[in-house]
Amino acid sequence: MNNITNDIVTGSNIYISDKSESEIRYIPLEITDGNTPINTLSHPFHLSTSNLYRNPSGFTGRSRGEVISYSEITHLTDFRASVQKDVAPSLFEENQRGKGRLIVSDVLIFDIDNHDSKNGTLFDDESRHLTIEKFTEIFKDYEFLIATSLNHQKQKGDQFKRDKYHCFLSLGQKVTDEDECNDLLDKLDYFIKSKTHDYESVEMGSDDDYSLIDTSVKSTYQIWGNEHTVVYYNKGGTINDLLYEETFSNDYTRYKRDSGKQRNSRYKENPTFSGNYELHKGDLLEDWDYVNIISRVGLHEFYKIDRSVGDGYFMGYCDLHNDNKTSLQIFPNGGYNCLACKDKGVSVFDYESKKTGTKSSLIRKRYCKELGLDHNHFIKYFTDKKKRAGDDMNSEWQDQVDEPDPNDSPDQLMIQIKELQKRLSEKTDEPVSEDSNEEEEPYQFPTKENDIFVTAEVYEELEELNKIQAVVNFEGKTVCPQYKPSRSDWNELEFPRKIVDMMTYYENNERKYRTFGNKGERVIKKMSLGKLWRFWDQRRKYNIIDFYPDDKKRNPRLVNEKEVFDMYDDWESADLQNDWRGDMSKRGLIKFLNQDYLNIITPDKKLRDLHSGCNLYLDHIYEIICGNYTGNKKKDLYNYIVGWMSKALTHHTEGRIGVAICMRGGQGTGKGTVQKVFGNLFGRHYITVDIDRFTARFNIELLDKLFVFIDESLFQGDKKLEQKLNMFVTEDSFSVEGKYINSFKAKNYQHYMFASNEQWVVPLSWDGRRYMIIDISDKYTGGKGRDEYFTPLYNQMNQGGREHLFKYLTHPTIMKIADEIDYQVDRPVTLASVETKFEGDPIGRWFYEILKSGGHYYTDDATDQTEFKEWDEYNGNNFYKDYRGLHESYLNFMNEEYPQELVSTGIGKLTEGLNKLQQQGLISFRSVSCDRKKHEVSWSYRFGSLNELKKLFVDRVFDGDEIMAWDEESFPEEDDTAPSEQKEMFDMFKKSNDLLKQKFGKSETEDTLDRGLDKMSDEFTEDLFFEDI
Repeated sequence: MNNITNDIVTGSNIYISDKSESEIRYIPLEITDGNTPINTLSHPFHLSTSNLYRNPSGFTGRSRGEVISYSEITHLTDFRASVQKDVAPSLFEENQRGKGRLIVSDVLIFDIDNHDSKNGTLFDDESRHLTIEKFTEIFKDYEFLIATSLNHQKQKGDQFKRDKYHCFLSLGQKVTDEDECNDLLDKLDYFIKSKTHDYESVEMGSDDDYSLIDTSVKSTYQIWGNEHTVVYYNKGGTINDLLYEETFSNDYTRYKRDSGKQRNSRYKENPTFSGNYELHKGDLLEDWDYVNIISRVGLHEFYKIDRSVGDGYFMGYCDLHNDNKTSLQIFPNGGYNCLACKDKGVSVFDYESKKTGTKSSLIRKRYCKELGLDHNHFIKYFTDKKKRAGDDMNSEWQDQVDEPDPNDSPDQLMIQIKELQKRLSEKTDEPVSEDSNEEEEPYQFPTKENDIFVTAEVYEELEELNKIQAVVNFEGKTVCPQYKPSRSDWNELEFPRKIVDMMTYYENNERKYRTFGNKGERVIKKMSLGKLWRFWDQRRKYNIIDFYPDDKKRNPRLVNEKEVFDMYDDWESADLQNDWRGDMSKRGLIKFLNQDYLNIITPDKKLRDLHSGCNLYLDHIYEIICGNYTGNKKKDLYNYIVGWMSKALTHHTEGRIGVAICMRGGQGTGKGTVQKVFGNLFGRHYITVDIDRFTARFNIELLDKLFVFIDESLFQGDKKLEQKLNMFVTEDSFSVEGKYINSFKAKNYQHYMFASNEQWVVPLSWDGRRYMIIDISDKYTGGKGRDEYFTPLYNQMNQGGREHLFKYLTHPTIMKIADEIDYQVDRPVTLASVETKFEGDPIGRWFYEILKSGGHYYTDDATDQTEFKEWDEYNGNNFYKDYRGLHESYLNFMNEEYPQELVSTGIGKLTEGLNKLQQQGLISFRSVSCDRKKHEVSWSYRFGSLNELKKLFVDRVFDGDEIMAWDEESFPEEDDTAPSEQKEMFDMFKKSNDLLKQKFGKSETEDTLDRGLDKMSDEFTEDLFFEDI
């Protein structure tokens, strides 16, 4: 393999491996288009990227102005742009690294420095170096990226130039366990050793069994950026193929066992402080200080670290004496051991206390406040640790107990005590316990600074209450909402509860607490659990409740506000550390899905594979929901529904569709299946209601909803209901009202779906565009085959189908199709929508019957017989004296079709209705005066010809569909895009059928051919549609 450094071309920053020759070499990447295949990674992965560069406090939440994004790396140019800044391999809670804060990772990162701080001369032998060339040879079968570090090929002190770089290997899967990530790094360390060490002569776990990677770098660490980094890329399989391979895993397990035995034996035979750390580091790295503070802020916060040492610790300068020789051993948990002054300890705060002269407990309190931690959690941990250790507890831990703040003088303390006693006397009438034998030791946990102290058990109860309730200043009223199970499968905030109701609920649950008497003496009293929580200074409270359904950011208007809870956030992950807002990474709908199934769906999964994972549900939409339609209308309707679902799932704060989908059909047809499966994608932001509950006065349950299903909808012409429904579907805001709070306006992010067994589901006027109404197929309504149809569908949804559906509907291709649809203009016209319009306009429905019949019935005044008036097909139809016969036809229609309706049916009402139809462009009509002497009346109705009127109705009402308008027998539309062989067969069948019809008229043979052509057309349409997708 050619020497890489000699191949570098000035000005090029990205190189890719060339395996076309016998030796692997790197050549400069030539990019003419950012999306060229050569620039694309085979196995994309994610990085947390900071906007800062070489920031010691990066990813801790303590650097002002730091912005962190967790984004997918798909191209080499993306990668280089990221590693020029500081990066981390994982997504962390609140973007803050630390033990136990890893959420997910799909890449392994480690450093190669070709240096060992413990044995400074080890890498003086260049043959030991893991150069980029050697690394490439070892990992040639796997995809990896290398980014050179700042000191790559630079002289550093006495060290000659050498390769120093960061390695990135995509896992091709998501890992959510921090220990598993670190174990995979250890496996990589062993893999490299197995390729470089001769274990025939090197004893596993001995000093000669040195690591070539920096083993101190873990999955929760950050990697500093390099603005001038050079990137090397090798295409191949994922490292997963190696790390989880059975034979390799077994070899690694044996190595771990044998090397561990050897090291432990060495530590026991030659006891040292570092050896003692190695034997006990498992417990030390679970210490409260390490997990909550040190792992987040980093050891650089407390120590002057010079270098890392191969066994996993660091060397630095000791601040406890004049040290110029880096004599301080520093351990990952924060413990220290000075080889010069002999001072040592297991607590970083003990070291900081000796350095600054400040009590260690006060130092810890300061960090707790800065990081949003509850110091009482440490007190509980320390108390339990003290009980377990007893007299064996290390002396440096004896100074960890809580002391009063030095700013609290005795006089100030007495003032606080008296104020507290005054408040308690006003708010509580509980008897005071003066039992001098009461044990005071348990009351160590302050719930109000220097005022009220409770036991660990009571403090845990208060913390549990914080998980299920909060004090909220809601639109001028203070309430205490509960987070509790709802009618759905998810917990929700329930608002209608006053604080006094909460305290009444807990009034029989009294708990003892410690406070101070008039003379400052300690006194034990009792108070209800609800009151203790109310007075607790760490209780959960909010001044603003918001709902801003954006996955990546909270409401920009409230970014500087405090005590805000966004109902799109995750209630359960909210705590002091994130100001009770919840973990930012858990925003969005994806948290309602099964993460195990999601992990199986790799980013490179094809759209057709995603379709296969939820095909029974999508087929249900196509065959049942769209099952009453054929040809292009069926395709367009399916496209419309899938596009609507995609938009509803992805467009919340902008681009909301102002059209509701309405399904008409009998019980058991599958309407509920459509909404239930789709609704579950929204979690608690989905609700099913009936029309009365939907339009009720108290509607605060709709505040955080994105998908609303209105079941058994029935509209009967109520104008107030029509106005309210139309407002919800199209308006950007709606009025919210709840018990015990003032009404207010809220943003409307909702999408609606209606379903009913009734004919008149929703209000739809002739120019209305708010509803897409569909008559669904009754193919599986009860009877044989129903269970065989629905059971597999639900089984698929419960076994990863929901997750595939989510990924399918949010796939870029589907979203692109969804964006191309104008949901108001492009609504396929269905007979259901026309019938719904007729329900709202009886006159329009009556006139439609005239057009279908070609005339109307009336009573002849001369003969008193019912006669049929045939309308002229080619000339205008004018009614003078005989307009009364037209009115009679209308009266008879209303009496027959609407016998119970109390509506005006006078001639004036008919004239008004016909004028409205004319204004909508649906008919050609005028009501004009005429010569009374000539026509015996002074008023007349004048219509266009029957053909003209029918054409207007077909074009304006039925969108040009004559088959739908007149119920004429016809063939499905020809599909000009069908494959030629199938098209010829279609034409042959149609031609044969035309000949049969000319010769014999409608026949049983024709019925058979019709059915065959219908099936054939449907199959063409379905195939072509999925090809389009």
